[in-house]
Formats: sequence, structure tokens, C-alpha cells
Amino acid sequence: MKQMNRNKYYLRYADDNDLNILESIQEKNVVNLDFPNIHDEFSKNSTILIVSKKWSITEKKLGLRNLRDVSFQNNKKKLFPQKILHKILDIVIKVNPPIDFIIGFVVLRKIFSDFHIMMLVVREDERKKGVGELLIIGAIDEALGKDLNTITLEVGDSNFRAQKLYKNYGFIKTGLRKKYYKNEDALIFSTPNIKMKSYRDKLTLNLKKYLLTHSNNYNKRSNRISKVLKVLKG
Repeated sequence: MKQMNRNKYYLRYADDNDLNILESIQEKNVVNLDFPNIHDEFSKNSTILIVSKKWSITEKKLGLRNLRDVSFQNNKKKLFPQKILHKILDIVIKVNPPIDFIIGFVVLRKIFSDFHIMMLVVREDERKKGVGELLIIGAIDEALGKDLNTITLEVGDSNFRAQKLYKNYGFIKTGLRKKYYKNEDALIFSTPNIKMKSYRDKLTLNLKKYLLTHSNNYNKRSNRISKVLKVLKG
């Protein structure tokens, strides 16, 4: 049971200490690096949610610098002189590793009564585990908490997996942006009014299904949807 708890995914807000890690994740996992940019979104006070998991006991034994390298996905083998130099530097200069292992993030920008998803990024080796869906749940959670009406996003015309996920959460195609991703068009997806009872009922069904499929991904945030999750979890 303890091992399961260590492997759970958690939703939290990003802070300034996460910026370097988020930039690294974007660089390694997003093809179109010129748009948008996570550093710019920090400066615009966008809401940034992170999915992360706690460091396991085994991972913590790697040491502070190695723990930081893991979070950057820096698995290159170091030469012996480099290892010695790093040990000396770690004694002189304290290395502060991330508080957890960041798996993915979503950037949300408020535009009137709408939350626009500027980007949603998941580490390539952590995909197909329900992380993207958890970020969508977090986005809806935030929108409800801020009393917003809709959520809007762009998705690549060929990204059928993501389109299926968004449609499952009530998003419908509302427009098209030509060559939005350089060589690919983007579909504009928007939700109906998320305050409507019909939408909330569908959302509850999706949450039940999510908990059954990804029981280890249950998060402990205390906003509206998280409270629903706790009730469904029993």
C-alpha cells in the first residue's frame, strides 16, 4: 500500500522554482518550441498546473545532484573527474533538487469568462497513463473555482488521441486555425457552459470512469472537482 501511495500523481500549482524543469520538459517534448513559451506564460501570470509524483526512497538515495539530473532527464554518464568535481561543489554550494518529479503541466490563461489552454505537455515516457486527462480535470477544476463559463484550446488536426480525450470531456469543434503549428492546421475546441447541470452530470460520470481506470492517480487538491473525487473514492 505504501508503494502505491508513492506512485500516485498529484496536481499542484507551479512556482518559480519549477521554471527550469518546465522549460526542459517543453524543450524535450514539444516540436514547436517557438510557440508558446513557458517562460513567457510565467511572466503573464497564467495559471500553471503540474502533475507530479513524490520521489521514492530509492530515488532519494541517488543524491541531491543526481536527483536534479533525473528531473531534467539528464541520463548521460559522467566521467570520473566530473563526479569528483560535483561532489566538491555539492559540499561548497548546496544543490537544491526539485521537491518532486514533474511529469506534465498545463498552462491556463483567463480571457474574460473563458480559460484558454495555452499548452498541455506530458513527458513522452509518461504518456498513456492518464496524465493528460488529469491535467484536463485540473483545468476544469480551476475554471469552476474561478467561476468561469468555458474552456478553449487548440489541437493539431492529426492528433486524434487528444481530440478523443477532449471530446470525452464535452469539447466540441468551434473553429480552425490554418497553419497554426507551422505545417499543420489546428482545430479550435471549446466546452459548453461548464456550470450547466447536463455538463456537470457528464463530468461526474467521467470522473467515476477515471478513478476506475487510473485508481493510483487520485489527487489531493481541495478544490471543487477534488472534493467530488473524494466522494467518489469513498
